Amino acid sequence: MIAISPSKTKYRRELGYAESNLCSIALRQPYDRSGAMQHCATALAVTKAAASHPDGESYNPDTRKSIDSDVMNCFGNMADAYKISGAMAKALAERQIELAILNRQLAADPNNMDLKDTWIALQIAFAELYRDSGRDDVARTTLANAFISADALHRFDPNNRRSKQQRDYIANELKEWRSQ
Repeated sequence: MIAISPSKTKYRRELGYAESNLCSIALRQPYDRSGAMQHCATALAVTKAAASHPDGESYNPDTRKSIDSDVMNCFGNMADAYKISGAMAKALAERQIELAILNRQLAADPNNMDLKDTWIALQIAFAELYRDSGRDDVARTTLANAFISADALHRFDPNNRRSKQQRDYIANELKEWRSQ
């Protein structure tokens, strides 16, 4: 489809989705480190290109948000690819970019509970990177702050299963770390 109409954002996004799917498969155990690096990098490049050069169909606010979320997810996948390859500094850098995009989205829509859930999940990912990098104190602090947010989100909406799962996961991780 891209060969027929290379300027169509929709088609470039589809290619990004396909590469992201291949990236996700490579990130599953047993890891395919080289496949993850290749597919995650391609997905990120294609998705960033689609975001940077949108066609007329992509200028409505909902589509822009969706494209920004696609880019954010690709940075997260790239971070995971670096993590399984042992490149923790690069993984952290990718997560920082992902966080910057998420913070822009949260600033534009501060009451969006899905974005708040995503922020908590991202804090968990940061904590895991810090722990894997030997920075246990930073990891614990990151998790403790994420717990506060997850608990507040769960109290706001007790029926939100994702925030309860996140809160419980964080509580268990903190409890496990305290016992070590």
